[in-house]
Parts: sequence; structure tokens; C-alpha cells
Amino acid sequence: MFDGLLALTALPNLHPALVHFPVALSVVALLFDAVAWIRRYSAAADRSAAALWVLAAAGAGAAYFAGRAAADGVGALPPAAEATLTSHADAGLATAAALTLLALLRVWIVRRDAVEARGRRDALRIVALLGALTVQGLVAYTADLGGALVFRHGVAVSEPPGHAALSAMITTSQHESEKPRRFIQLDDGSMVWKPDPGNEAALGEILNPVGAIAVRVAKAAAGSEGLSLLASGRTLLVLPDSWEDVQIELRMDASEFDGTVALGARVAGDSTGGFFRVRSDGTAQLVARRAAEEEALDEARFSLSGGVKTLGLSAVGRHWKGFVDGVTIVHGHGEFPVSGRAALLIDGAGKIRLISVRISPVDAGNSH
Repeated sequence: MFDGLLALTALPNLHPALVHFPVALSVVALLFDAVAWIRRYSAAADRSAAALWVLAAAGAGAAYFAGRAAADGVGALPPAAEATLTSHADAGLATAAALTLLALLRVWIVRRDAVEARGRRDALRIVALLGALTVQGLVAYTADLGGALVFRHGVAVSEPPGHAALSAMITTSQHESEKPRRFIQLDDGSMVWKPDPGNEAALGEILNPVGAIAVRVAKAAAGSEGLSLLASGRTLLVLPDSWEDVQIELRMDASEFDGTVALGARVAGDSTGGFFRVRSDGTAQLVARRAAEEEALDEARFSLSGGVKTLGLSAVGRHWKGFVDGVTIVHGHGEFPVSGRAALLIDGAGKIRLISVRISPVDAGNSH
């Protein structure tokens, strides 16, 4: 539906065109409610207010769904912007739900009082007025977060850093002759690991196997970049430290590998966590693992072939996204543990070359 309408406009998405409707309509609806209350009963004002609340709820719902599509379109974002985007999405959903409930209540009050041709200043109308004021606060809060996305973080205005900027940050933060065996911390709080070729100690020091291990470090070829792993089965490798809201990026080359590569977040043991996995057969999935159960949150078509790629996983609250080269591939919502390890899951046969890993904590509590 949104794609067809976009063909008629120069906007990159319909979200900025739709967000003004719930903002304006809810303010006018509140004014009509105030008139109906002050005049004790005005059938015209009462019915107009109810109609405006219905339109505001419809506009908020349309803006929310258009916003979800817009969020996928902007791709990978810096941690601060991703935190604000997540808060904006949650606030937008809450606003749409609150407006819908208020609209239903106001329509019911109008129908009730139309029978008696008079208005009642009873508890129900007081609840409706208090609800209208509360909704105005939600609308303002949601709009403020949206404004922060555009005017503070430059989302949909400036080009996000993406995977190209990640490479630049790694390069400028260290000398090429001093590639670390362990994670280094960047100025923005991100942790970056750029592994040495042929570093066998990386298995156990950085990449810690959980359960059976079916990978080994390949000998480094002259002039090679990154750590090459030879796989012959399934291996779960967890990275140091535990994280809550987090973004994980893996720059790798899996052109000589046949199977599945997955990034995991909030992983506990071998049974729980969220994973963005990409298969050689062209399937990409976002899955939630809980004990012996696995739930697919979203699925798309994407292949590992084509040389060096950057896989990304963003886990902020219930919002999970999987990226390839900064482009959103899958997006889903689910209940996960509060914190856990970042992980790399390899299941297949062949060689995978790990060039760099970046872990960026996301402060969802500071969404501005």
C-alpha cells in the first residue's frame, strides 16, 4: 500500500507526511471536548470531538506502520540513534493504542447521550477528558523523539556511518602494524577486534566455544587480512563480556563456505538468545531461541556469496534487526533475556575469514 503511494511523491517514505495528522487532529479534538464540557452539552461539538478522535487514531495507526517501513529503509544506525529510534517506535505504538481506546470511549459516550439528547458531566466524561490530556502528552513525547531523530541524529537527512565508517574507525584508531589480538575500545564506547592472521590463540581467548567445537584456525597466507577458520560442523563461539542493548557487526568473507553463519546477542549457554543467520542457500532469518524451542521472527532472501560482507545485529529491548552492509534485511520483535553474550554461530563446511568484529553498547535509557 505504501509503495504505491510513494510513487506519487518525492518523499523517501510516507512517515513524515502522516505524522502531522494525529498531532493536529488530537489538539483540535481536545478543543472540541473543552467546548462540549464548558457549554454543558453541545451535540455538534460532542460529535465533532468524537469524529476527530477517530480520525486521529486512524492517522496514528497509519503513521506507526509507515514508520516501521521507514525504519527498515534507513538501515544500520549509530547506537545513540538506534536507541532513539526504538524509543520513538515504542512511543508511537503506545500513542496509537491510547488514541484508539480514547476514540472508542468518545464514540460510546456520544451514542449514549444522543439517546437522552443531553450531556452528562459524569465520571465517564471526566475519564475521557483526563485520557485526552494524557494522550496529548504521549503525542508530544512521540513527536519530540521523532524530532530528535531528524534534527539531532540526522536520520533520513544525512548518510549513516554504515560499514564503511566502521572500517575507517578501526584504521584510524590504531597503526596498521599494531593489529591487536584483543578488543580495543573506541572513543564512542564501541569495542573492536581486528584479528591477526593465523592467530590460533584467538580460539579460547576471544572466540570461546560453547559445547562441541568443529572449527580450527587455518594457516595464514602471505598478505592475508583477518583470521581464517576452517569449519566442519556446528560451533557456537561466544565473545567476552555480557551485554544488554547492543549492536554487533562482523566483517567477513564466506565465499568459500557452505552452510550457515549467524550473529547472536543476549546468548546464554547454548539454548537461549536471538540470532541473525544467513545461509548459503540464500535464506536470511531472525530467530529467537528459548530452551529447546526456536521461533522465526522474520525471514528474507539473501545470499552469503559475493566476497567481503558486513553482517550486523541490533538488539534494543524487544526490537531486533539484521543488516547486511548497512541495509536492513530482517526486523522482528520478541521477548529475550535482559542480557547475555554476543556470539558467532557457524554451521557448515569450508573457510570463513573474519576481518573485524565490533560490539557497540546501546544506551536505551538515554534516547535523546
